[in-house]
Amino acid sequence: MRTSSDTRMINDNTELIIFDSDAGIDDAWALLMLLKAEQVRNIKVIAITLVHGNTTVDYAADNCLRILNSVNRTDVPIYKGARESLLPKCPHISTWFGVDGFGDMDYDDEPERFRIQSEHAVSAMYRLVNEHPGKITFVCVGPLTNVALAIKMYHDFADKVKSLYIMGGNCSATGNSSSCAEFNFYCDPESAFILLKSLQCPIYMLPWETCMEDKIDIPLEWRIEELGKTQNKMMELLNEAEIKVFRRNKCVKWNPCDAFVTAVLLKPNEIILKSKNCHATVELSGSLTRGQVVIDHLNRNQNNITIVEQVDVEKCKQLFLWTAGCDNIEF
Repeated sequence: MRTSSDTRMINDNTELIIFDSDAGIDDAWALLMLLKAEQVRNIKVIAITLVHGNTTVDYAADNCLRILNSVNRTDVPIYKGARESLLPKCPHISTWFGVDGFGDMDYDDEPERFRIQSEHAVSAMYRLVNEHPGKITFVCVGPLTNVALAIKMYHDFADKVKSLYIMGGNCSATGNSSSCAEFNFYCDPESAFILLKSLQCPIYMLPWETCMEDKIDIPLEWRIEELGKTQNKMMELLNEAEIKVFRRNKCVKWNPCDAFVTAVLLKPNEIILKSKNCHATVELSGSLTRGQVVIDHLNRNQNNITIVEQVDVEKCKQLFLWTAGCDNIEF
């Protein structure tokens, strides 16, 4: 991957990315795919902004530092953001990936925390969209609190966002944190509601149903025996943490949900097999349905989102192999 000595200038055609994340292991794959893509197309990750979700913001920062260090990309700035949801109703911090969001590994070294920026993530988001109005795409793979705060704090923020890609929500009331809600939206439904109501730019959402086993069938054995055999510092980090997590949770399938939305961004014509344009909002008050995405099936409102309903799993696997650095795999 590109090293921190790279000095390529951002030009008018560069696709600028802010990666907004709660820094679990699947977030790592999504980020690493974007960073690898910088080698083959005019794309640039200009910031990583962190939010509560898989773990605390502090643990998420440590995880990102280790991820960037594993590919010699400590030049990418990291900003800590919202530590909790807009309202004090977030039921929990997920421990599926471990307390630290990265398998609770015993690391020999301390992350270089001096590399974390002092500026708050929300302030950095606004500053960057002002520096590059209409040119920044947000990739959001955690709760949407940072983006919602930026929308509410800065009246012109929403007008300056180019596009937004979300892993989260649902499209048929199927949940994984409640019967009707997906984790990222369940953690902060108000933020998801604000985002869908306020942004006028293109929004692409890859919901939980698209990641379920009836559509994503990648054996854990393939992850370990094929993808995991690549030898480099990045894969050493991911193999140890990820295999521990999936075996502890007794998984037989591998499903890095967040990475699929990055694949959609990078190769939409090849990766997206089925999608639909519709109007969507989020239920906030239902005792059983809080956090559920509500789609306007009656078509009474203007479309505000594209929902990615199915991806090409085999082509995604090729992108994972390419990201890992496997020989003879081309972008």
